[in-house]
Amino acid sequence: MIDFFANKEPDKVAIFSDKVTKTYNQLEKDIRKIERIFKTGQIVILLCKNSYYSLLFYLTCLKVGSIPLLLSDNLNPFQIKDYIRRYKPAYLLSPKKINIEEEISEEYGDYYIYSRNQDNIVNNKNLSLLLTTSGSTGNPKVVKVTKDNLLENTKSISEYLNLSKEDRHITTLPMNYTYGLSCINTFLYSGGSIILNEYAINMREFWINVEEYKPTYLAGVPYTY
Repeated sequence: MIDFFANKEPDKVAIFSDKVTKTYNQLEKDIRKIERIFKTGQIVILLCKNSYYSLLFYLTCLKVGSIPLLLSDNLNPFQIKDYIRRYKPAYLLSPKKINIEEEISEEYGDYYIYSRNQDNIVNNKNLSLLLTTSGSTGNPKVVKVTKDNLLENTKSISEYLNLSKEDRHITTLPMNYTYGLSCINTFLYSGGSIILNEYAINMREFWINVEEYKPTYLAGVPYTY
C-alpha cells in the first residue's frame, strides 16, 4: 500500500482546479469513501484525464493495493478491448461511455465504473502500477512498476528539486505519461499542491489557470517549449 501524503498538513490545499478545491484532509476522506470498490491485487484499467476523479481513483488504487493500468482516455473501443483481453481487469474506469461489451455498475463523480465481475488477483505484493511505453514503434509495451521503484523515484525527485509544501505544480502532460505522473506523485509527497489543468499551453484557459493559481513549477517535453 502506498500513501503519498501521509502526515501532511490536513488543512493545506492539495488540489486546485476550475471544478474543485480539496485539502489533504478532504482528499483522504474521498479516498476512504471509495476504498470499498477495490481489492488488493486486482488489476484496474484507468482511462486518465487531468481531473480530480481520475487522480482520486489512482491514489485510492495505490492505497488499497490494487494495480492500476493507466491509459489515455482517447483510446478507441478496439484498443480498450484489447487491453481488457490481455490484462483481465476487475474494473474499467472511464470518463465517458464507451462501446464495449461490459456493463456500467455505477457512476462516481464524472467517471463510469465498468465492473467485470472477475477476481483475477495478481500474486505480486510489490507490484504497484502498470504504465505503457511511448509506443513509437506502433505497439506500446506495458511496464511493471514496483512499490520500491515508485517510492524511490518520488523521493529522489522531491529531494533533488528541493520541493516543499509551498510549491505548486500545474499539469501540462497526460497523467498516464510517466513524466506527468511523476510530477503529481512528487508534489503530493512533498506536501505541495497540484493544479489540475486539462488545457493545452497555447489555450487562453491555461493561462487563466496560471494567473489564478500561481504555480511555482511547470513541466514540459521539448515540444512544449
